[in-house]
Amino acid sequence: MLRKMMLLGVTIGGTAGTALSAGDSHVAPVEVAVARLEKSVEIVELTGSVTADQQASLSARTVGLVEKVAVDAGSEVKRGDHLLVLDRSLARLAVKKAETNVLTAETRLAEAQRLVDEVKTLVKRGGFPASDAKARQSVIEVREAELAGLEIAAAEQAEILDRHVLVAPFDGVIVRKLTEVGEWVETGDPVLELVGTKKVWFDVRAPQELAPVLTDDTEVVVTLDLRGAEPLQARVVARVPFKDSVSRTFLVRLQVENPDAEMLPGTSGMARFLIAGDAPVVTVPRDALVRQPDGSTAVWVVSGEGAGTVAKQRRVETGHKLQASVVIETGLSEGETVVIKGNEALRNGQAVKLPTPGKS
Repeated sequence: MLRKMMLLGVTIGGTAGTALSAGDSHVAPVEVAVARLEKSVEIVELTGSVTADQQASLSARTVGLVEKVAVDAGSEVKRGDHLLVLDRSLARLAVKKAETNVLTAETRLAEAQRLVDEVKTLVKRGGFPASDAKARQSVIEVREAELAGLEIAAAEQAEILDRHVLVAPFDGVIVRKLTEVGEWVETGDPVLELVGTKKVWFDVRAPQELAPVLTDDTEVVVTLDLRGAEPLQARVVARVPFKDSVSRTFLVRLQVENPDAEMLPGTSGMARFLIAGDAPVVTVPRDALVRQPDGSTAVWVVSGEGAGTVAKQRRVETGHKLQASVVIETGLSEGETVVIKGNEALRNGQAVKLPTPGKS
């Protein structure tokens, strides 16, 4: 009688009763969940990094001595800003010389035109040889050609002068300064490295197995290492079909919503792809899984009613992880009840107590 009075009552599905396993007088309180069918959505996690849409190694456009470097590593610049200036003394003199030659040619052309104009009336009256008038007209044509050539030369010298100033081709940040004042640079020598921050991507290397199932509609979120666990919505914008023959991966480029402009090029992070499957699968919460010493995985399955409510361990084969659960490939059926809390110290066949409905 005393043994019967020590039995604990439990409520399962609204029915009160006792739960006691054979050979064990301890009833363990547990929380449970029901294995259910879910749409298969595999979560694939891939590491990647932020890359800039625009990145350039800026070079001097002409030879010369560095006179001024207006920026340093970390400087934010706008398109058109002057970044570096070469010594322009000789270039300015060349421009002035070219402009002087143009003025001289304009004067010569004006004089040739005057000589033609002053004999026009005389030619009509027969007071000036027509051949001499044509010769004067030819001089005008020669002077015009000379002027055109000198104007081109002047424009060329002006362009050379402009090339002594290196301007920013787009908005961004200087990441490297490769020259200093007083150095001689040649055309094409890299002097600064500029990275754009206005538009960035998140690039990952995906295994070749994902190529057939990864589409532009695949749902993906990105978590940057600098932002902790806060996710950013992203979408697939490019899949480079070329595969690395060594790693068997291909490039996937993501566009990430970046309202706060915190995605700095070079920042690492994790992209989580949600790959939709073709058929529903049996799933349980991740907390239901218990790792065994031999490396296998098991769950505690609750069965029975009233006093016969017990938990029995069952080995299962797991599949891929979903957002809050894991796929059970074998060992469990839809509708079976598994322990998700209190399963750490259970013994096979032990009686369990379930929470009373409506109470925490």
